[in-house]
Amino acid sequence: MSRHDDQGRRLCTATTRKGEPCRAAANNGAIVCRMHGASAPQVKAKSARNLLEELIEPALQALEDIVQDVKQPASARVAAARDILDRTGYKPVIQVQGMPSRAQVADWIEEAEAEQT
Repeated sequence: MSRHDDQGRRLCTATTRKGEPCRAAANNGAIVCRMHGASAPQVKAKSARNLLEELIEPALQALEDIVQDVKQPASARVAAARDILDRTGYKPVIQVQGMPSRAQVADWIEEAEAEQT
């Protein structure tokens, strides 16, 4: 049986040393807080499996339904397909360039000044 706080978060099911229910929020996908074992590797693995079953699979199924529904506009079907690909590891490669070096900036300034004269 799970308990929830005023904000709707699932509370830890463990008890304190005094025998009172723990008031900490349970980690995502787990039934206990980090102080009561949610940091353990096996609990983390089980939490990940729980989240996969509870959240990810239904979300991907909903996206798949949109892709296969011919009544949906083409843009919605393409967006859903793109979301499925993004979430399954087929994202486009994004290259991020760092800041230019001082030498590069100096070269650009020289080129700009040369073009003005």
